[in-house]
Amino acid sequence: LLGPELVPEWLDHLPPMVAEPLMKLYARKRQRHPENLDVNVVVSNVRGPARPWFFRFAVADEIYLTGPPDSGAVATFVFWDYGDRLYFAILSFADSVDEPDELAVGLGHSLD
Repeated sequence: LLGPELVPEWLDHLPPMVAEPLMKLYARKRQRHPENLDVNVVVSNVRGPARPWFFRFAVADEIYLTGPPDSGAVATFVFWDYGDRLYFAILSFADSVDEPDELAVGLGHSLD
């Protein structure tokens, strides 16, 4: 009734602690009807700060990425630039990808 964009639009405004359980419930519902699945890969890119972040006198030199909760997709690729670096993460659930390291190897070959 409210359209397929309703859940993704709500997720933009919810904290992860609330969004994740809702997304898992939504994904389970979608998996019962795979013909309704509208994606198999999610790609998220975020423009980060041009200069590194400082916390008092310490610089943040490591960043650990996460992405949107699984929406029934096989994998989520997250890209984020930070200073002069490009970080990326590949997220998948154990039951969605048999060999997740193959995704990383394939991405490495593509970047080469």
